[in-house]
Amino acid sequence: QDIFENNGNHSGIDGVGDASKVEFSVSLNGVDFFGDGLVYEYTKSPVVYSMSPRGSGGSVVVVRGKFFDTVDSDDFGIICQFGELIAKAVIVNDDEVTCVAPHQSEGTVQFQLVSQDLEILVNEFYDQTPLQYTYLPPIEITSLAPSFGTIHGDTMLLIELDWTAEHIHLRCIYGKNLASVANIINGTMITCLTPLVMKPGWISVDIGIEDEENLTILTPISAQYRYVVEPTIKSIYPPRGSMSGGSLVTISGENFHYHDERSVHCRFGNQTSPAVFATDNEVQCRSPAVDEITREVQAVRLVGEPIRDEVQEIRIVGTPIAREIQWVIVESSESREAPQVVRVLLTASTGMEGYFKLTYRGFASEPIGVKAAPEEVENCLTSGLFESVGVKRVLDESIYGDYSAFDVSFYSVPGGVDLADMSCDRSAVTSKWSGDIQCIIVEIVPSSTSLVEGSFELTVFDFDGNELPIILSVESTAYSLEQKLRSFIGSDVSVTKSKWPFTSISKSGFIWMVTFPSFHHSSSGIPLADWPLITVDDISLSGTDTALHVVERVKGNWVEGSFSLSIDGIESSPIPFDSSAEDVQAILNEIALVAGNVVVGQSSGLEGITWLCTFPGLGNVGDLVPNSDDLVGDIGIVTVETISQGSDPLEGKFKLSFNGISTHPISLPSSALELTQKISVLPIGDFTISVETALDSNYQHFQVENSFLITFTGFVNDEQPLLSIDASWVSNGATILVERVRSLCCRVALSLNGVDYFSRNNGALIFAYDKKIAAVSIAPQFGSIEGGTGVNLTVIGLSHSTVESDSSTLYCMFGEVEVIGVLADDMTVSCVAPAYGIEATVVVGIKFNGKLSESRASFGFVPEPIIDFISPESLPSIDISTVSIDVHGSNFDSRVPVFCHFQRILPSKDDSMQNRRVANEEPVKAIYLNNSLVQCPVQSWLTLQDFFSLQNQDWAKNATLLEGAILEMSLTTEQDWIHSHTIPYLPSETVISLFPRCAPRSGGTKIRVTGENFAERDSLACRFGSMNAELVRFISSKEIECTTPQFNHFGSGAHVVEFQIANNGADFSSSTGFFEFYDHLIIEDANPLFGEAQTVIGISLDDNAMKTKALEKQPGTPSEPFNFLSSYANPKCVFNHTEIVDAKVTSPTSVSCAAPPCRHPQGGGVLLQLSANSGFDVVDVGYFVYSATQKVPFRLEPNHGRKGGGTRVLAKGISGSFVRDVMPLCRFGSYTSRAVDINRDEGYVACISPPNSVNNFASSVAVDISLSGQVFTNFSVAFRYDEEVFVRSLHPSRGFASGGTDVQVLGGPFANSHELKCRFGTNIVNASFHDTNHISCLSPTLDQVHEVQKVSVFSMAHNPEIQTISAKSEDYVNEIHTCKTYGDGTDDLRDDEFGRGFILVAPGGSTNYPLKRATRWLRHNETAGTMHEALHGLMPDGFEVSRRGPFARESYEWDIILPKSATFGGQTLRVVENGGGRVRLEGTNASVNCTLSQTGTQKINGHFKLTFNQNGFEESTSPIRHNSTNEEIEAALESLEMIHDVIVNSNSLDTNNTGSGAYQWHVTFNSLRNAGNLPLLKTDFASPDAKLSGTGSRIEIIETRMGVSMDVLKFTIPWNSDDFSISLNGIEGQVLPLGSPASDLQESMVMDFGLESVLVERYVSKLNQQDEYFILDIVGNSIAKDIEVITARCNEDHSDCFEERRDVTLFSTSDASPFGGHFKIQYAGSVTKPISVFATASDIESALEELESIG
Repeated sequence: QDIFENNGNHSGIDGVGDASKVEFSVSLNGVDFFGDGLVYEYTKSPVVYSMSPRGSGGSVVVVRGKFFDTVDSDDFGIICQFGELIAKAVIVNDDEVTCVAPHQSEGTVQFQLVSQDLEILVNEFYDQTPLQYTYLPPIEITSLAPSFGTIHGDTMLLIELDWTAEHIHLRCIYGKNLASVANIINGTMITCLTPLVMKPGWISVDIGIEDEENLTILTPISAQYRYVVEPTIKSIYPPRGSMSGGSLVTISGENFHYHDERSVHCRFGNQTSPAVFATDNEVQCRSPAVDEITREVQAVRLVGEPIRDEVQEIRIVGTPIAREIQWVIVESSESREAPQVVRVLLTASTGMEGYFKLTYRGFASEPIGVKAAPEEVENCLTSGLFESVGVKRVLDESIYGDYSAFDVSFYSVPGGVDLADMSCDRSAVTSKWSGDIQCIIVEIVPSSTSLVEGSFELTVFDFDGNELPIILSVESTAYSLEQKLRSFIGSDVSVTKSKWPFTSISKSGFIWMVTFPSFHHSSSGIPLADWPLITVDDISLSGTDTALHVVERVKGNWVEGSFSLSIDGIESSPIPFDSSAEDVQAILNEIALVAGNVVVGQSSGLEGITWLCTFPGLGNVGDLVPNSDDLVGDIGIVTVETISQGSDPLEGKFKLSFNGISTHPISLPSSALELTQKISVLPIGDFTISVETALDSNYQHFQVENSFLITFTGFVNDEQPLLSIDASWVSNGATILVERVRSLCCRVALSLNGVDYFSRNNGALIFAYDKKIAAVSIAPQFGSIEGGTGVNLTVIGLSHSTVESDSSTLYCMFGEVEVIGVLADDMTVSCVAPAYGIEATVVVGIKFNGKLSESRASFGFVPEPIIDFISPESLPSIDISTVSIDVHGSNFDSRVPVFCHFQRILPSKDDSMQNRRVANEEPVKAIYLNNSLVQCPVQSWLTLQDFFSLQNQDWAKNATLLEGAILEMSLTTEQDWIHSHTIPYLPSETVISLFPRCAPRSGGTKIRVTGENFAERDSLACRFGSMNAELVRFISSKEIECTTPQFNHFGSGAHVVEFQIANNGADFSSSTGFFEFYDHLIIEDANPLFGEAQTVIGISLDDNAMKTKALEKQPGTPSEPFNFLSSYANPKCVFNHTEIVDAKVTSPTSVSCAAPPCRHPQGGGVLLQLSANSGFDVVDVGYFVYSATQKVPFRLEPNHGRKGGGTRVLAKGISGSFVRDVMPLCRFGSYTSRAVDINRDEGYVACISPPNSVNNFASSVAVDISLSGQVFTNFSVAFRYDEEVFVRSLHPSRGFASGGTDVQVLGGPFANSHELKCRFGTNIVNASFHDTNHISCLSPTLDQVHEVQKVSVFSMAHNPEIQTISAKSEDYVNEIHTCKTYGDGTDDLRDDEFGRGFILVAPGGSTNYPLKRATRWLRHNETAGTMHEALHGLMPDGFEVSRRGPFARESYEWDIILPKSATFGGQTLRVVENGGGRVRLEGTNASVNCTLSQTGTQKINGHFKLTFNQNGFEESTSPIRHNSTNEEIEAALESLEMIHDVIVNSNSLDTNNTGSGAYQWHVTFNSLRNAGNLPLLKTDFASPDAKLSGTGSRIEIIETRMGVSMDVLKFTIPWNSDDFSISLNGIEGQVLPLGSPASDLQESMVMDFGLESVLVERYVSKLNQQDEYFILDIVGNSIAKDIEVITARCNEDHSDCFEERRDVTLFSTSDASPFGGHFKIQYAGSVTKPISVFATASDIESALEELESIG
């Protein structure tokens, strides 16, 4: 039996070994056995390592061990036996059995597990200790208190038992899993703390014992305990009361619903008071009396920086102090003539793989593959180990098994390598039998080169020029050379010796390193640091390529002289350069400023000499200033660096403040007397100040000038606020702290169960005690001088019990005037202010029992406000946009708040008060502006909306229905009534039409407006956008006239604005019209300006001149240019101021009109004018001259063409003689070319239009013709250039060959012309115009073509898997920061008188002075260009600025657009708000703010990896770029062993063309090796070598098409085979040589076995280079059962071959149906005969030609 470990805690027995079965038989003679196949099973014996050792009847006994599940339990299972009694056992699992102890008397009984036949299974522990169970008497819980507590636990339960608990570890058990330790109070009383639970509810409580891992319950009946939610305490009232107690205190909160009324208590400090419930969330109790009051104590601490001494470092720096070091080197090199050859042999019985390393003298080669080629071995050995080697592979047939052997020639190791120093690391070599791997290294050819030997001479010179020759051999030690040098130079010389070189083995030799002393002066007075170089001479050195030389490794240096130091101009004595720390300390202590207080330490090293000077207790002494003029040598610079600056004593001044009142400046340091004098001005009542002597440990390491304790002895608030500090004038590093040392008594808490007390979570809940009566505050604080204002005084030190027990009258004292007061509650006295007659402020207090109270309350008597008028005087019934009603008057006071009361009234139909509708609103506080104006805020809900339907709002336009509807507005000053005003509701006005609908920006045009519910009021207003009309004239309730204002907004161009009406001048209707403002029209050309009636005159505008003129008046970004095609324009021509004729729009900037009949038979000139708005506003065009006859110019066909030129244009109707042999000229604008054709009979000239680029990209040009080649016509017929036309789509894109399909064409821009055509192939048809983006045409009849139909038969026998890899990220967008100016009053925004508006600070800058990264002063209307100039240098290169506006009140918006990838990380520009750079914009409520309106994003970048997991084997690719090509994805996947032949297609995911780099690859697994449904590729883009960056960047992979395949078979051809063949059903196919392509095997299977459809693929294994063939049986030939492969290995002449039969394995199973069968084709009612799915083309052709309908 084996010993086992269980959880590291128990040792046990492991039964009888593994379970097993044996045959069972019986013998009658001991020889012959009979059994007939009977079986006997051996199982493991149960083992017990712990059990519940004691409990009572009914307790659950847990037995733990092993092998319990091996016991037969078919009928009754195993049984627990307690003495003579038994109980059924339950096998929980293999390790645990439970049973319930039967009831019996107290005492210990034997316990054992028995079978159903009472056979003993186990009766002792694993250590053979008997199993026993001790019966304890049951425990009854007689009481439990409290019966509930919070879910947070820690409630102390007091539990009474009917059982004496002694010397036993009891536990309180809650439910099934929670327990806590029981503390025994006496024999029958215990306490337990409740545990934490997650939710409220009932839980059982039991008493039990805990033994080792078992918890046994002893209570037959559980007690019940309830977990409840913790109560929340919010407030108390009153928060203070008299010391005599008796104040009725109300505690408010939540979760009070579960409580024990007998146990509800309040606790004041450490005193408790019974409480009762007033409501579900309010508890009331009486405050107890107190003898003394614990006062608030606050500490004011004047704390400086941490205590630290000044430390400065003095250092002589420059060239490092160094001793001369010279190297003597002797070496030899290897020869390539006769190198050493070493053989490296690795052997194993079979299957050797992996790599090994060669190590030499601690250096290792690169890993060498066991099958590596010689050149690979050479590369591995020469990479950091040997300089030059040659490698040959060795073939040795005498070596058994698998082996690799290399002969290595060493060309670079003098004397050859020492094989004792060379070893082979074969830990990474594997084979089938890992124990038989060997690595052998032997020398085949020894080295013919020799190491350096012999002796040489070196000569050393001393500092006086004397020389010492020394003879050394290569074996000479460093010690021998050192002794000779010391006898010559001195004892400060040292020598070491080592092999040479240190880190290479290409050479061999020795090095002696000689370190010379560094003398500051020689005996001759000459500095000697750089010693003369040792000379060497070869005497008898031998060896291959020996060499002997000396290297000066380190030059020695020296220093001499002295330096001095000065502090505040006082210079020290000279300090020698080699002074000790004591010397420097003594010299510095001579300086008076630091006398006796300097401590100096010294250190020296290669970097120089350092002295560390500490100035204890002197604060910041200032920097030591060095003077190193007298320091000479290689090192001559002295530096001083402050390592730690000393902390200065506290200096400066500070202020303390309380409730907004500040002290005068308090000096540092301060005394308690000075502090008392300064604090006395604060409104904190009585106080005392003392000096704190015992500092808190937190401040013991700081400079503490003084620490004062302020005790508040007068009355204070319930939560005394801390004194505030203004420490603006204290020295750097100083801090003024105020901390609460002791809080005011007493903290209030509430208990609902008599045990757990709760107070407010966010801060203490304090009930303050007061010794005397005092008035703290009054509300309201102001009232009329006429009296009558009701006020409430907040008092302390007074309670109902005090007043009720005294018969004295309670008075309120207003100065010397007393009025009766009423105690409303323990802290409130109510009274009515008397008349005072004059404006004054008086102290208000309490008079009780003949004594006046202290008071901090004051009341101001002020004159009553007088109301003159309000604005607006009316309101709309719906859609109120007014934000306030202005109240004009006098005597408004900023200290006296005015409240606005609103009452909405809708009268009844019968005018009865009973049926009218009334709605009262909550009063709102008015906004004080000045003493003559306040504003009542108006909310949108002050309409009549809620009196009517929400869906149908026609009621708002019904004047009859709304007649008499009013808003009553009343004004009060808290308690005093001031004024009442009636504001009528008006029905909603409606705009129906405007005429005209456009006008010039110059204003003054009278616009006729029709509509409904216009009111004849002075406040009637029209608004164009944000500008009100200059004049409004009321005509009727359905018609008014509005005069347009001057419109200077939005730079130049046409601009459409909203038009609105407001009857009250403020709330403009939601029913709107739209109106267009345009620039002053400037005429560019009009032609002809002579002719007869009906002459068509073309007039065009000079759009560029209009823009330039407008920008001169109003700079800014231009809007869209004026367009005659606008729906708001109605162009007219005006002749002679009287004749108005329609103008026909010929282009956006040109019109034509026909001259009306001339009133004078003889003709003459009349003024021609042009109007864009029906003749209301006109501009002069010129004079049109009527004549008797007019010549008709030539015409152009077509008269428009492509911008790129090349249009053939015919000039027809030319009158004149063609010149013989002269080709006419065509002039398009400024470009002249020869005509390409003429027709004298028809009278036309053909020209080719040039591109519009030759005429500055003009949209149209004038065309004239010259017949003679010299003189041109002057008709200037217009030729227009068309926009480039694009065709985006056709619908439908197919139709009948007979034609007639209506094809819809989308694209454009198209022109409405009879010349519009569509071309189908070579057929051209007319097109119908719908709009500029839509035309249609009928398809023509198609010429005769042959019908082609395709018949396809698809098979799912092999459908490759397709998976899609998506590299996703968010769109790559710019970051945009938007800055806006605002103004909500009647005044337009403007800069101050100096042109200053505001200053912006870029992210990373400072808005405090001095400003950092700030702009210049900006104007309120900066253009985009000037804003860009102001921000240049503050924004990333390439940023842009755009501007919008002006909007209401001349406000603007600027978008600052950062270049892509640039971001400020969530920060944006800020406006300077304080100091001299604060906003200087003028205008009502002018302001500026900047926001981050669009966060910039980063495009995707980085790498990711793909992982393929199949059959438990997982491979990952190398990192793949985020923008890899299809070929790179293919290469990465095909590098994996398990993936072959994938095809990758891709497309971009950046649908919005933002440049995000998002991309998608579709991977088709196109090989049989990956046939069928494959596991999904996994991706890694968060590891160090494969990580993506970019906003929202990620890789997602989905299965686009699940792979489906028939069975795939696989077989492998060993690499040492010569040929192979396939055997199917005992028939052997063609013999194929090793390495045959898959097509040969596929052909063999078809030809040899007659298989109809088989696919074959061949791969070469990446691991062992063996051929692998995969076969797919598409049609289900069922070849898998009877197929095998025959391989053969033959000798050289193939006279003897060894054949081996190998199984063909099933590589992947079928998940598709086999392909096969027949189909039919139906045509015109005829059906072919069945056709095989493997039919040839001729088979299909024959089947179809047999049909009569085809022939």
